[in-house]
Amino acid sequence: MSQSQNKDGSTSLKNYLKITFKGIEFKADESTPATLAFESDSSVHALEFISYEETSPLSLTFNFTENTSLTFTVSDDTPNASLSVSAKLPEYAKELSLNFEPTSGYSISEKTSSRNIFNSRNSMYAFSAHQLNDNQVNFSNESSFASFAIYDPTTTFTFASLSPDMTVAQKQTYDTCIKTFREKVITSMQEMLKNPSLLTEEMVIAYIAEMASQNRYTEALNTVPPSFRTGNKRTYLSTPYFNNLNAMNATLIKHSQEMADSIGNAVITSNLGIFSVSDLPDYINITGATPNITNLLALPSTIPGFTPTVSEAVGILTTYLRLSEMDSSLAAPLEPVIKKCVSTIETNCAVTDESLVLNENETPVSLSLTLKAGAALVHYGEKTQANDILAAGQALISSALLYHLPDAKLIAELYPILVQNKNYPHFEVISRTQNIWAWTVADSITYTESNLVGTINIKFPQGAIHHVIFNGIRQFNKIEIYGLSYRPDPNFERYNSSGYTHLANTRTLLLKSRHKTETETVRLTYNTAN
Repeated sequence: MSQSQNKDGSTSLKNYLKITFKGIEFKADESTPATLAFESDSSVHALEFISYEETSPLSLTFNFTENTSLTFTVSDDTPNASLSVSAKLPEYAKELSLNFEPTSGYSISEKTSSRNIFNSRNSMYAFSAHQLNDNQVNFSNESSFASFAIYDPTTTFTFASLSPDMTVAQKQTYDTCIKTFREKVITSMQEMLKNPSLLTEEMVIAYIAEMASQNRYTEALNTVPPSFRTGNKRTYLSTPYFNNLNAMNATLIKHSQEMADSIGNAVITSNLGIFSVSDLPDYINITGATPNITNLLALPSTIPGFTPTVSEAVGILTTYLRLSEMDSSLAAPLEPVIKKCVSTIETNCAVTDESLVLNENETPVSLSLTLKAGAALVHYGEKTQANDILAAGQALISSALLYHLPDAKLIAELYPILVQNKNYPHFEVISRTQNIWAWTVADSITYTESNLVGTINIKFPQGAIHHVIFNGIRQFNKIEIYGLSYRPDPNFERYNSSGYTHLANTRTLLLKSRHKTETETVRLTYNTAN
C-alpha cells in the first residue's frame, strides 16, 4: 500500500496493493488491477483499492470498488503458519480475479486449474483455489476461498486421521455455523425484498419455513409481496403457504411426469447423475417400487468396477439415507455400494489451513456439493454411530460456511439440505396400504380408516392457514371438518375458513386448512372400500 498527498494536505491511498506471504505475492494496481465480471455483462470491470481494516491481529480486509473486498488471514504466528484468502462479491457477480506470482527464491513446479505447488530450496507450499488461471486466482460467490499452506505430498487423509481437537470438527462449531446460516436465511431474504423482481420461489419458501420455526409464520406470509403471490414464478413448491391449489397441482403433475421420464432415461443410459436430483428420494417414496424405480435403485450395484464421481457418490449416499428414513425396503438395493460411496468422499477430502476441503481431480468442488457431502456424512455418521465420519461431515460444513459467503440463491438451495424443518414444503406418505400421500408444511398428518370412514388429523399452529394437496383419496360421499359437513366449492380458497375440492379422476383432494385448533380433523365417508 502507498499514499499520496492531496492539495489540502490530507493523504489518500493510491490504487496500489501488494501482499507478500512466504513464497507468494498478490498484487493489484493500475497496470494489473483486480477485476470483477458480472453474470449479465461480458465485459470485465477493473477494481480500485479504496480502504483497509484490521479485522483481527492476524487478519486484514482490503476493500475495493463495486462493493467487493478481500480478506487475508494468517492461521497463527508460528513458522508453519498458512494463509487463507476469502473474497466478498456483490450478489449475482460472476467472478473476482486477483493477480499473484512467486516471490524471489520460489518457483511454481506444478500447475493445475485448482492447485499450484510453490518450491524453494527448503520448502514446498500448495496454493489451492477453485480456479487458477496462469498467474490469476478467480473467486466466485460459490467458491470464494483460497489457501496457501505447507505441502507434504506423502500425507494421505482418512476420516480416522481427522483430529478431534480441530475446531471445525467440533459439534459446537458446527451448531454455531448452522445457527448463523439460519439467521442468514432471514437477513438475505429481507435484503432481497428490496428488489422483489429478483426473488425466486426457493428463496421465499426457505424464508417462510425458517420464520415459521420461530413462530413467525403469519408475519412471514404478510411480508411476501403480492407480485410474487400472483406472479408466474410460483409452482406447487409454494402452494402449501399460499393458494391457487388447482393450478399449482397441475405443475406437480407435470413435475412428476418429468421425474418419471428422467428415471426411465437414466435406467436406459446407466446415468448415475439422476441420484443428484434433490427430490429423487421423495419421488421414489411416494411412487413406490415401480419397474423403472426398481431398476434404478439396482443400477449402481450392476455397474462393473463401480467407481462413482464425488457428485455421484454424494447423490447415491443422500438418496440411500433419505429412503432409509422413509422406507428401508426402498433403500436396501443401494446398500451394497454405500461403503464405496463413503470411501470416494473420504479419499477426496484434504486438510488445509485448519479446514477440511473436498476436491475432485485436484480441483475443489463447488460450495453446494461440499455442503451436500457434509450433510450426507453427518447423517451417515449418526445412522452408523461412526463418530469419525460424523466429525468429518461437521468439519466439511463448518469449513465451508466459515470461509465462504453463499448468496441468497445458494442459501435457498441449501436450506432443506442443512436444516431439518417440517414447516418446509415436503411430501409425507400417510397411508402405505392405501397409497395416500400429502404435499404439505404441516407439523404432522395422520390417516386412519375404519368402517368406510377415513380420518385425517392435521397438526399446525392454531389460527394459521395452510394448504394441502392429498393424492390417493378416492371418491367419498361426505366430508366433515370440525364435525361440520362441507360441500365442494370451486371458490373455497377465497373464504376465511377451511374448504376443499376433490378431483375424482386423479384421486386428489385439495384442502385449505384454517386451524381453529392446533389439530384439525377431517372425516371422509366412503361408499366402497377401494
